Amino acid sequence: MYQEDTISAVTTPLGLGAVGIVRLSGPSSLALAEQMFRPASGKPFRSYAVRTMVYGTVVDETGAPVDEVLCVYMKAPHSYTAEDVVEFQCHGGTACAASWPSRTATGRGLPSRGNTRAALF
Repeated sequence: MYQEDTISAVTTPLGLGAVGIVRLSGPSSLALAEQMFRPASGKPFRSYAVRTMVYGTVVDETGAPVDEVLCVYMKAPHSYTAEDVVEFQCHGGTACAASWPSRTATGRGLPSRGNTRAALF
């Protein structure tokens, strides 16, 4: 297992709820979040206090809005995985949340069945 990788996962059942939760976990989670999340206040995401829920918009690679979300950063070791974690609370259903893991993929550590680290999500 490569602990230096950042992994992502949809942590709620797709299509079954009003809210979909997507988590990034690992050393690049904050940097990845800053690439795709724009706080409504216009302030940089990293300027907010740790564990502060921030309202804003997720954007695609071109900067076009994808969804309005709530986002929170939990700094290691004070998170569920004891790693840096960013959690996005987006609209439920399949279209929005299902596209996230591919957009946040960073390599070897993507979660899969049998991956103990991913099971913590």
